[in-house]
Order: sequence, then structure tokens, then C-alpha cells
Amino acid sequence: MKSTMKLMFALYSVLGLITIFSQVNTRYITCSGAFGCGLSFVKGIVWSALWPVYWAIQWNWLKF
Repeated sequence: MKSTMKLMFALYSVLGLITIFSQVNTRYITCSGAFGCGLSFVKGIVWSALWPVYWAIQWNWLKF
């Protein structure tokens, strides 16, 4: 079970990093001003961390 959890954590981390780079790249092109860019980047990082949970809920893989 531990090896499965390690694999899931590694996959989650890799996909999160890919998403962070994608979010920052997309947001950098459209940002304007230091405050606007900073806020946009923070939103991108938060989304990168939470998107797998969001999709798991949407696809009914994760139930509360």
C-alpha cells in the first residue's frame, strides 16, 4: 500500500509542476502591473495544487 501511495504522490507532484508551469506561462502573457501579475500567479499556483481534487469530485471519484 505504501508503494501505491508513493506512486500517487509522485504522479500528483509531477502533474502539479506541469500545471504550475502552464499556468504561469499562460498568465504571464496576459498580466499587467506588478500587483495584477502577482495575484494572477498566486491563483495559478493554487489552481495547480487543487485541480486534481476538483476533477476527482466532478467525476465522482471522491465523495464526501
